Amino acid sequence: MAAALTVLESVCWHGTPLPGDRSHALIAALVLAEGRTVSPEDLIADVWREASPADARKALQVLVSRVRKQSSAQVVEHTAGGYSLGLARTDVDALATLDACTAMKTAARQGDWATVHRLAADLPAATRPSEVDDALAEIRDRVAAAVTDCRALHGRALSRLGHHQQAVELLAPFAEAALPEDDVLVDYLRSLAAAGRLADAAERYERHRHTVAERTGGDPSPALQRLHRELLASDDPVQQGVRTDGTSFIGRDDDLQALTAAVATRQVTTILGPGGLGKTRIAHLVAARARQPVVHFIELVGVTQADDLEPTVLAAIGARDKVSDRHQVTDPRARIVTQLAVAPTLLVLDNCEQIIEAVAALVGPLVAQLPDLAVLTTSRMPLAIHAEHLYPLAQLSGEQAVQLFTDRATAARPGITLDSDTVAQVCDRLDGLPLAIELAAARTRVMSVADIRDRLDQRFALLRGNIRDAPQRHQTLHAVIDWSWQMLDLSAQRALRELSVFPDGFDLSDAEVLLRHTSPDADGLTAVETLLDHSLLQTYESDGAGRVRYRMLETVREFGRDRLAEAGDTDVLRAALRRWAQALCRDLADRVHGSTQVDVVDKLWDEEVNLTAVLDDSVDSGDIEAAVDICRMLLWLWQVTSRIPMGFARREAMTRIAVDPVVTDPHSLDSQRVLLDWIQIISSFLSRTTDPAVTNRLRELGPGDDPAISGSLRASAAMALTETAGQQAAEGALTDLAADESPWVRRAATRWLAHLFENAGRTTEALSLLDRALAELDPDLDGPWATAELYGERSGLLVQSGRREEAARDAATAISPMRRLHADYDAAMALLTIALGRLDAGDVSGSEQVLQQIDNELLLASQEAPNNRVVDQALAEIAAAKGDLPKALELQRLALRRVRGIHLEGFATEDHRNPWLLGILAANLTTYAWHSPDDPDAADLAQECADLLRLAVADLPAQLDLPALGAITFAFGLWLLARDDSDALTGATLLVLAHRAGYNQAYPSMDWTRGSDFAQQRAPGAMDRARAQLEREWDDGSWIESWQSALDQRLQILRR
Repeated sequence: MAAALTVLESVCWHGTPLPGDRSHALIAALVLAEGRTVSPEDLIADVWREASPADARKALQVLVSRVRKQSSAQVVEHTAGGYSLGLARTDVDALATLDACTAMKTAARQGDWATVHRLAADLPAATRPSEVDDALAEIRDRVAAAVTDCRALHGRALSRLGHHQQAVELLAPFAEAALPEDDVLVDYLRSLAAAGRLADAAERYERHRHTVAERTGGDPSPALQRLHRELLASDDPVQQGVRTDGTSFIGRDDDLQALTAAVATRQVTTILGPGGLGKTRIAHLVAARARQPVVHFIELVGVTQADDLEPTVLAAIGARDKVSDRHQVTDPRARIVTQLAVAPTLLVLDNCEQIIEAVAALVGPLVAQLPDLAVLTTSRMPLAIHAEHLYPLAQLSGEQAVQLFTDRATAARPGITLDSDTVAQVCDRLDGLPLAIELAAARTRVMSVADIRDRLDQRFALLRGNIRDAPQRHQTLHAVIDWSWQMLDLSAQRALRELSVFPDGFDLSDAEVLLRHTSPDADGLTAVETLLDHSLLQTYESDGAGRVRYRMLETVREFGRDRLAEAGDTDVLRAALRRWAQALCRDLADRVHGSTQVDVVDKLWDEEVNLTAVLDDSVDSGDIEAAVDICRMLLWLWQVTSRIPMGFARREAMTRIAVDPVVTDPHSLDSQRVLLDWIQIISSFLSRTTDPAVTNRLRELGPGDDPAISGSLRASAAMALTETAGQQAAEGALTDLAADESPWVRRAATRWLAHLFENAGRTTEALSLLDRALAELDPDLDGPWATAELYGERSGLLVQSGRREEAARDAATAISPMRRLHADYDAAMALLTIALGRLDAGDVSGSEQVLQQIDNELLLASQEAPNNRVVDQALAEIAAAKGDLPKALELQRLALRRVRGIHLEGFATEDHRNPWLLGILAANLTTYAWHSPDDPDAADLAQECADLLRLAVADLPAQLDLPALGAITFAFGLWLLARDDSDALTGATLLVLAHRAGYNQAYPSMDWTRGSDFAQQRAPGAMDRARAQLEREWDDGSWIESWQSALDQRLQILRR
């Protein structure tokens, strides 16, 4: 993404030049400070130099205001001691370039030449010199010097990665200096030779040797001397045992590049990974591209005894015993050293795991004695020697795997038609393992891809190949895993069997708990280490707290479960997994409040897949107490992380276990109370029904002794009165509870009462309640979730009231705890509020910047999909603010198309009850009203709005969401006022009604002040007449009914 602020080529904000030398000087001084505060005095000196104005501080303030207006307030932020640059470093081209240069140097020191090459793509081609000696010139000089150094690094990276012609071109200016750096000259000469210019490389070495002798009286460095020997040997290159199979090589370009660089710079590199990843094949390709003039590729798959290793190596490198040679060295290892010392050599040892200790014992001493020797090994286990650099070979990505399957399937059955989604499902189930994918693709000769997918539960029977030139261990998928299984001792085999019951990853403590269930003395750490060493487990950092976790590939997991079934232990381990999950959830339930809340969310986030699968198993097996304890914590996680539809999808099963009287354990009874409370509220709000079984079970259980649970139950029961006794009864009961002596009761009742007021359009009262709740926040009781929720809700109410800048401040407060709790969707919505706040303040570019931070993929994948359309609407508001009406309307039509027909499980299915549809329709019609009220599309939208309003009015107060109905009322009224042939008084009345309903003013286009001013301009006095007329009709004692009646009358007028 391009930097927002550029200073290298020219000073621009989002590509628009910023005028004025003084503006340039101000920006340059702040960029040079790199986020530190610069005092007004220093800025004045930098900007005006020796000719500061009489009132310098005032002049600086004016200049700051001008720059902020031309760009963004973040470009010049006011701080306690002066001013600073508020932009992220990535948003400033000079700082981003300096950071890229630093990262390149770090990667080069670590030997990560692929990263050096990647980062070099972001370097600017050149910097424009400044015309005067000022801060701008200093920035450009610093960047130019850093970039020049990195050009040499990039050239070296190209050489190490095998791009020799490009390396020669880039390194020539540096290497042809009188005394170039040794590292630069080494890579330059090597690339010259590799590019077919061996004579030029030799001549340049000789010139360098003479120069060094003349200036120092010595010889070139040892590195250059070794290179010279390598060049001499390259006249007669040897590549022994290197082969290719003739098929296309898919998905490993980056790996091949990185490994080519590794064998050029490191003495020992191990390609590590489970069977079927393609380690052997990529090793052959690396060997073919190696810079060393001598390459020996030795396959060790048939070597199963340590004593056979050295004779095998001797035979492969051409140092067999010769009877006629009486002076032959008899020590095999010494003969290997003698043979490999002839020239710089790459020794490739393939498939080392079955004799790993012998390989380590050979390789370690060899590289210690031979500085020109590089060793590349492939193995499922590391050598574990000091010189070793591990290169874990990853599975193919989704796109790469699909490409490989398509290529091989097309070769197996030319003309085959492949559904990309089905192919992707197959590849995902096969863990991205190239061998498994190729075996599955070969099956397309006789099966459809869908048939292959449906049979993957029996993958070992399905994936058997007849590839005659493949080694025996790669003829079937089962053989690939069995090769590693046979090398495990009995305790490790038991661990693999038992750990395979985890549906997803696990940490060390999880593994220890499970393994000790069947063997109290089990050493979990040793078991995990052994499986890791054999590439049967993979490590990864958790999404939660960054802890190390382990997972099995699905193929390995199925193999383990097959072995578990053979041992007759499947039911025992399933029960053990249920006990683990239940104990974990009970422990976490005791820590959901206060300072430990984040740790609880992190652990649940990591274990969600495991717990969800165990929940299903508990329900199926009739283990109800485990089921309710697990379900309680999953439901809590889904609430915290804003994924409530996950609960909706399981409501039926949740109800069954929540009312089951078999539960007697006190903890599980509390879990039932939590589930029943949630089910009752959801049923009441969404389907307007109550389940007698739920009500009866709640009555049987009572509130219990846990103050948090009993407090929630009391408040929920009061809220449920809206259905049985009416809103006033619920409001009265909740008001009493909001003054209860228990903080748990007060908190729950206050939140419900605020929600009741919000839906009734009583925004001011709802805000007051949230302010009270915020004032009572107690970190020891509430934890960060309450902070995130309360500030998020307050932000929503403020934006709904049109107070968008205030809302943005609350949203900014909420974002940090939201992100820490994995409430990513809520955090995205908070960012949206911040963007709307900036747009309301006239900072269009700042609003666009914030919207760019929202992860659109996250939003599109979110379970609360309809809310995603507000992002389209926000972009439409920005387009309208820029005067681009066609784009604004296009975005709004897109939002409307996306939201139509989307109904989430548990939510109302009727359009007039769909708040997302009502909101997007209102925004669409409002834009037409402001810019093109006579458009035929506007008339169609208006008709749809009128029809939905009639249905909604008839439905009140059953589905009470007055802010959503008020929004569409406002839009319809504004559209009527904008048309010359409409009834202005009716339009004005609709605006007043919308305002009385507390309509949602989330978007600047729906701002009340703007709308009422427009009404006054279009029909002077109409708003006052509308207010007066409504006052005569109004009854404050039943104002909802009054609102309903008044709106219905206006719609009847329009119909006539």
